[in-house]
Amino acid sequence: MVNYIDTGLPVIGLGDFISQEQANVLVQNSPDGITEYTVFGKAPIERLLIGDQVQGLRIYIAQEEGALNVVLVPIDQDGNDLVNMFDINQLPTKLTIKNKPTAMVARILNRGMPCPPRCIGSIPL
Repeated sequence: MVNYIDTGLPVIGLGDFISQEQANVLVQNSPDGITEYTVFGKAPIERLLIGDQVQGLRIYIAQEEGALNVVLVPIDQDGNDLVNMFDINQLPTKLTIKNKPTAMVARILNRGMPCPPRCIGSIPL
């Protein structure tokens, strides 16, 4: 069982920007043999963040095809997973109201490109 620590801080605004030098140290200190990074495209991330109730992302570490990967889930202002949201892929039909989908589906992002084994682009860190 995992014990969670409630910091009392709102989810909105969580996270710190760091310098490239700080990022280099963090990345270089990661254990050998694990996934170095996972790449997601801009469009899927933007679609994951659609909705006024979405205030952030929770990133789960996952095991897939013998390697570590990640699963991204939108969260609300209290840090709750928002796994049932409007299906933004549903085309306007009689199941929509004012061209907005009414079907609720899990909106969870996976299938990023993990490195290794599939590495793309140059890595500045």
